[in-house]
Amino acid sequence: MRALTVLVLLLLAGCAVPGGGERHSPQDGPRAEVYAPAGVSVDIAPGLDAGSVALEVCWDGRCHPVDVELHPATTVDPSPCEGTDPDDVCSAQVRETGGFHGFTELPELPEEPVRVTLTVFDEAGEKLVHHTVESTPQPVHPNGSDGDSAGPQLRLDVAADGSVTPRG
Repeated sequence: MRALTVLVLLLLAGCAVPGGGERHSPQDGPRAEVYAPAGVSVDIAPGLDAGSVALEVCWDGRCHPVDVELHPATTVDPSPCEGTDPDDVCSAQVRETGGFHGFTELPELPEEPVRVTLTVFDEAGEKLVHHTVESTPQPVHPNGSDGDSAGPQLRLDVAADGSVTPRG
């Protein structure tokens, strides 16, 4: 089972960054670029039993209603290696945190202040959180600080008590 876990992690790591995840310096020449779309991510802490999320993102006098597909949030727990032989396996296991994560692409999202109304519903459709925040989406640099910036992104962290913290 551990060997299968390691194989899956290696396959995912190879798919996550074009070129097999190799590190490059500017002196190495051209490299494959990592894509990072403009959009809004929502991270919901464990303890808030979210079923769905709706967002309304407004700028320049227009509002854009969007739904965010939620997925269980995960983290990686390393497992100790069993032995020191080259054939021994070291692994890590992914486990759910009890929280949720979602991302929605908004290709037109500007690098200027936006107003976001976030509504979190439980599985029965009852409102758990309804909060409006203002923040400025920030460009991301998925290819390192020396690479070109990709679309701007905004992150909304939702605590178990329903408070919302924006991070550009």
